[in-house]
Amino acid sequence: MTREVNSEVEQHISQPEGYQEQSYPTSAENEKIRHDAFQHKECQRIYHKLISHAGGMEVVRKGRRLIAKKIATTCFLNSTEPDYEEFKQGVLIANENIKIKRDESY
Repeated sequence: MTREVNSEVEQHISQPEGYQEQSYPTSAENEKIRHDAFQHKECQRIYHKLISHAGGMEVVRKGRRLIAKKIATTCFLNSTEPDYEEFKQGVLIANENIKIKRDESY
């Protein structure tokens, strides 16, 4: 009896007609989408503007360049502009932290 009731309930709870679950890209597909997006001229413009606003390639270290790449790609895919000043502040803070660690090790 319980099984019959459970199967009846499950039938009523089932998804509405025409409903389809949204499928999300796999990690590899997402990586390819982001890689292809970064190749676009507009995405490159955002990336270079982030770097130059923060002080150029000499100031922005490797880790922050990767973050700039992710920010530029995300903004390109979402058709938005990044917060250049926030990125610049992050670079300055990261550089200051590196200087402090360097001074402590000497």
